[in-house]
Amino acid sequence: MLASIRTLFDSDHEIASRAGALQRRYLRSHAVQLPDALIAATSQLRGARLITLNRKHYPMLPAVLVPSRKHA
Repeated sequence: MLASIRTLFDSDHEIASRAGALQRRYLRSHAVQLPDALIAATSQLRGARLITLNRKHYPMLPAVLVPSRKHA
């Protein structure tokens, strides 16, 4: 179950700086907001794979894993 898979990372200056750069680069073309930029920067700098249902929020991460949704 994906709900049990999570890792926590502390934010630091390096992550904040990268997030700012990502937001500046992708704000106009993809409307990337700061929370998503922080998540992407953390994933890039800590070597963590991001699993999300919101693929469109992360154009800067080509290896985002999008789990399939079950339809009832």
